[in-house]
Amino acid sequence: EKALAHCELLVTLQADNPEQHRHLAMLLARKEDWQLAFEERLKVINLTNPPEVDDWINYAVAASHLAKWSEVLDSANLALQVQADIGLAYALLGQANMELGNKDEAGNQLTQATLLAPEEALGWLVLAELHEKNGDSEKSLEVLRAAVLSVPESADINFKLARICLRQGLLSDGLPFLRKAATLSPESLQVSLGLGQTLLSLGRLDEAYKVL
Repeated sequence: EKALAHCELLVTLQADNPEQHRHLAMLLARKEDWQLAFEERLKVINLTNPPEVDDWINYAVAASHLAKWSEVLDSANLALQVQADIGLAYALLGQANMELGNKDEAGNQLTQATLLAPEEALGWLVLAELHEKNGDSEKSLEVLRAAVLSVPESADINFKLARICLRQGLLSDGLPFLRKAATLSPESLQVSLGLGQTLLSLGRLDEAYKVL
């Protein structure tokens, strides 16, 4: 909070300094205050000529959390005009196109994202979601099994893989991924509840009571 207050003061004193707005936007994003982060990212765009590639990407990320899909498309495409091999830009394009119903285009972009930046969780997660929306849970499971090898420290990937396993009745298969997700994200009530319920279903009562 002190860092945020200090940064807000610097932004007030140096309103035309894009670097101060970048720093404030970063702190706001960490707090998941996406509306204010988006506004700060927009100020950076307006204060720089031309904006840096990372400015367009960070603006697109903030916009995606607010479901501003046209802004995501525009800014991700502008980033790719400067640098054509940004995996996260393709992931953001794919996410936007999926939400807008352009499934074929989304699939191509998300596949490209996982090839260019296999270490980025977003491309994998949205590609798995796209397959689920298309009713292909097996393909979604396949994508997430590949994802957990590429991004083993992603709590979101571990949890999503676990949930698909559980939905298919593969409780023992899903349990290790639930455990990993709980380790990576101990503050998540959703993960803890899922782990506890799975342990109960497997008859591991002592472990379940410790979690719940």
